[in-house]
This record gives sequence, structure tokens and C-alpha cells, in this order.
Amino acid sequence: MDPVTHTLMSATVARAAFPALSGARGLLLSVIAGTFPDIDVLFQRLGDGPLDGMLLHRHFTHSVFVAPLGALVAILPFFLWKEDRERWRSLWFAATVIYLGHLFVDYCTSYGTLLFWPLTDRRYAIDIVSICDPMLLAVFFAALVWSFRPARPLAAAVGLVFAAAWLTIGWHQRDRALELQQKLAAERGHVIDHGRTTPMLFSITRWRSIYRAGGTLVADEIDTPFLGPAKNGETSSVPLFTLPPQEDPSFDARMRADVEKFSAFADGFVAFAPDHEDVISDMRYSLSAGAFRPLWGIRPRPGQPAEFIRTGVSPLQTVQEMSRSRPTAPAGPGLHAKPKP
Repeated sequence: MDPVTHTLMSATVARAAFPALSGARGLLLSVIAGTFPDIDVLFQRLGDGPLDGMLLHRHFTHSVFVAPLGALVAILPFFLWKEDRERWRSLWFAATVIYLGHLFVDYCTSYGTLLFWPLTDRRYAIDIVSICDPMLLAVFFAALVWSFRPARPLAAAVGLVFAAAWLTIGWHQRDRALELQQKLAAERGHVIDHGRTTPMLFSITRWRSIYRAGGTLVADEIDTPFLGPAKNGETSSVPLFTLPPQEDPSFDARMRADVEKFSAFADGFVAFAPDHEDVISDMRYSLSAGAFRPLWGIRPRPGQPAEFIRTGVSPLQTVQEMSRSRPTAPAGPGLHAKPKP
């Protein structure tokens, strides 16, 4: 989730659940605790190469087991005040709850969060909201402002209820998209090995459907309007990337390890980018919902860390492309060959 939403959500939680944090200093503490997990961006240079640096985001600082320690670190500067030292336990509890709120909202997106590190390196995500959702941001902003004019902490609680309702709608929308994904795959004669639908930027009505079937990745643009049935639009497919045989001398152990780490990060949705034939790309994300225009990938190098590659699209153009609706005719069932058994 974007930093602005995290900040507003943290302050809203503080206003709704912890009256002791209602003052300016208390709200500052809540914002620090609520954004503290993203301190991992400072650790990215500690990795062995750019790939490891990227994987450190949403890593150990986003674990529920690290949350109590992270919350304690977040409140340490406030020990300068005698009043805060005397109530440090209540501040620490509140900071821990707010810290966990950050992890929960990140879990609702599609990037993947190491919620249970060090027990597992699995990244958890439920794909119900975009990393930047205007409605969620607006709800937190309105609730926070309303709670101060005049002082009405209950308004913050109402905002949290509305935010929970919006996430529930996102869950329902995702399930509608998954249902259409299953239908499309069946029409094509595909057996889905693993599939996901993720919201496009700023939306819970436009989805990127992607699934693995045999040795093929298939992507579809799916619209789930609030009124009317779900429908599909642009669609495409590419061969799934598979590691060369162990005895292949052109692919050494270092290259193999880097690709395996990147594939785990991308949930197995990896393939060569159509316009970068030597770049193994994370196909979960694309500039177009039903196409393969990835945002990033890696170029493995013998005996060296993999090179991390971003597309040549500027950040502003990336936002414009990913948020643009491209109405197309619904795709028929015959656009994709049945994968070989």
C-alpha cells in the first residue's frame, strides 16, 4: 500500500481505538509506528546484488513476529518525555496494533508480504485491493478530518468500518474475476495449475487474470462492474519460463539460484518478456491487463548477481498506462492452444 494511505490509516486507528494518542505527539507516534515497517527500503543495499535488494522489501520488518519489537523501536524517541515514559506500556501496545494494521493492509494487495518470517519465506497476498486505491485513501482522509471538526473520535471508527466494507467489496470482486477466469480456462480446454486475479492500479473493477496451464501463461483483462456481469476483454499467452537442465553449461549454479529466488517472489508467473527476449520477467504485473508488458525482470549472469531490469517506461507513464481502460471485444475460447500434457 502507498505511504499516504498507510499514514492516514495509522492516524485514523489511533483516533478510533486509542484516546491516549489523540494529542499531536500521540498522533505523531501512531504515524511513525504505522509507517515503520517500510524502513526496509533502507536495507535494500544490504543484499547480494540488486535482486536481493528488491526481495528485502516487505521482508522481515513486515513479519507479525517482528511487529512488537518494531513497535518498541518506534516509541523509543518518545521516552524523552516523562509522561510518555510512565505510560510506555500502553504506548507500546497501541504502536503494536497500528504496526500490525500496516501488515494487514499490505497483505490485502498482490505484491506479497512475509507475514510469518522467520518460520517461512512464503509471501502472502489476497489480491483484493490495488497498492494505491483512491477510495480507501479518501475514506481514511475524510474520517480523520471529520474526527477533528469538532472533536469526534467516533468518526474515525466509522471510517474504519467503511474501509472494512470496501475491502469486503474488493474480496467479492476478486472472487467474481476468479469465477470468470475458471470459465474462460474451461472453454479453452485448459487445466489451471495456478491462477490469480489482481486489481489494476486505482481500481477494483478492472482485473488482470493470469494463470499457468501446462507450459503456458495466459492473461486476460476482466471487468467486474458493480452492475452487470463480469466480462473479459484483451487476452494473450506466452510460454512459461523453465530452468535449463542441470547439465547445461551455459546456466551455472549462481544463475539458477537467482532465477529460483525471482520465480518464488513472482509466485511462479515468470516468462521471457516479448520485447526483452533475454529478460526473465515477473508477469503478475503488466502495463496492460490482458497483455504481457511487464514492469520488471532479471537478466541472469554467469558467476555474478542477476541484473535487475526495469522497463524503459517512466513512473508517470507507468501509472497512466496501468490505470487506462482499454475496452476490447470479448475474447473467444479459441485464442489459446491447449497446453501439451
